[in-house]
Amino acid sequence: MKKWYDEEYEFTVEVTGFLRGDHTERYCRNGEEIGDIYRCTYGCPVNQDGQGICSKTMMMLYPLMEAVRSGGDLTYVGGDEKYAKTIVCPDGCVMFRLTARPLGNENFHKGRRWRIKRWKSEMRKWNVSFGNASEKTMLWRWPRWMERIPAPDMSTPTIEDGAFYIVTYAKSAKLLQLERNSSCAICGEWFSVRAKGGNLGWFRREENRQIAVALRRAFAEWIDNGHNNFDDPDCIILKLRLLSGTLYSHGTRYAIDFTA
Repeated sequence: MKKWYDEEYEFTVEVTGFLRGDHTERYCRNGEEIGDIYRCTYGCPVNQDGQGICSKTMMMLYPLMEAVRSGGDLTYVGGDEKYAKTIVCPDGCVMFRLTARPLGNENFHKGRRWRIKRWKSEMRKWNVSFGNASEKTMLWRWPRWMERIPAPDMSTPTIEDGAFYIVTYAKSAKLLQLERNSSCAICGEWFSVRAKGGNLGWFRREENRQIAVALRRAFAEWIDNGHNNFDDPDCIILKLRLLSGTLYSHGTRYAIDFTA
């Protein structure tokens, strides 16, 4: 298990009493005792010894937890507070008090920050691969404009501040097309992105100093192997500003809006 999402609420479940009897033996199958405390965020509640709460009771707790996660108020379903409610187990034996504590994190379904964070994390891992070798280069597919066919190109980018940067040639087919239509699409292993392209000019241009340093650092192993002529003013930096994209990672699809 690898928990990656910061949940919105922490839940505490305390055993507050028995409806019949005064001890757990031959009374509660799970062995609940008054004063037992279980905690969880999204998983099932466990106590300090790692023991789980009664599975029958969990069936009653889960809808209440979902109501809280959805912005609900437990007083509308018999709770004595917005984030607190007492229930009786399905066998009519044990009383539990559920309490929720907001953690200040974004809603799982409506929040964007975690998806962008995950995207950046995945892309930065790929960036390391790009810097070490060309075995995971990316296919840049340029959009159709007018009647012309787009010019596909294999390129190796680095990522800085929500944009891709690559070293390329000003008179290449992709640059000539981008001069007429800045829209482009990027695709690679398990992801695709819509972007806007722009020529930042000569690699050694003073205004490009910071990104040039980042490019040299990312591709230190091969950037000076002879295929780039940095004395040529047509050796330029291409910036691709990301607009929206889709990433598939570990069985999950992430839809990203970079403009939000």
